[in-house]
Amino acid sequence: MGLLEYAKTELAKIDVPVDDEMQPTIHACILEAIAAFAKPGHSGTSAEYTIELLFRLLQRKPLSPLTGKDDEWEDRRSCGEPKTAWQNKRCPEVFKQEDGTAWYLNKGGKPIGITFPFVVPDEPIKESI
Repeated sequence: MGLLEYAKTELAKIDVPVDDEMQPTIHACILEAIAAFAKPGHSGTSAEYTIELLFRLLQRKPLSPLTGKDDEWEDRRSCGEPKTAWQNKRCPEVFKQEDGTAWYLNKGGKPIGITFPFVVPDEPIKESI
């Protein structure tokens, strides 16, 4: 069974409420993406690499370290956030203040101070106790 047929079979097994109007659209989008992924006939190595890149991009995570350079920042002072003056364009969870202090908003946790270059982690950072 090919990847596309496998995906169709698995998606058909999802228990979806009858009145869920979005599910057919979601399934169609997923199947379209899988068809595009399967088209070049990836080897195991190229498939893993492609999946890794795609997964990070779909989560809006940069593929290379953040540099902290001026062109990476968007001015957020007009949003009424005096302490949070700048938001990183490449990673919306990274902010810096006017004084250059930067932090990463750890999912489900407290902001964590960072320095550049900064590699955005795949998983939330576990804070030590």
